[in-house]
Amino acid sequence: MPNGKVINFPKKKKTEKRTGTMQDFHELIAQGYISEASEILEDLMGLPADIALNSAKHYKERLSRDPDHLLKVMSLRSIVSAGVTNDALFTVEQCFGLDGMTSLSALNTLLAKFQNPG
Repeated sequence: MPNGKVINFPKKKKTEKRTGTMQDFHELIAQGYISEASEILEDLMGLPADIALNSAKHYKERLSRDPDHLLKVMSLRSIVSAGVTNDALFTVEQCFGLDGMTSLSALNTLLAKFQNPG
């Protein structure tokens, strides 16, 4: 306390969650930014933070051992947009490690975003 005065620092602002596309998500994963990538999943799929982080970790692990993993994820938009629900659910479960109900919720969120971008 210089000169006996109390210095009041401004409160730290809550940071905004990161938003982006699946491509942004993949690029962050490829660069090793798992936490940042998980924030994109929170937005894109409407996932809680802890599930999004686990999904990002699952994605990275699958990417490292399955050469076709990226192709599966890249096909997700067309599968979802075509309304092939079973294939889309399977792809979301497989690529992001989500369980049935969480996959369904994530799929509905993705569908809404694909239909109403922006």
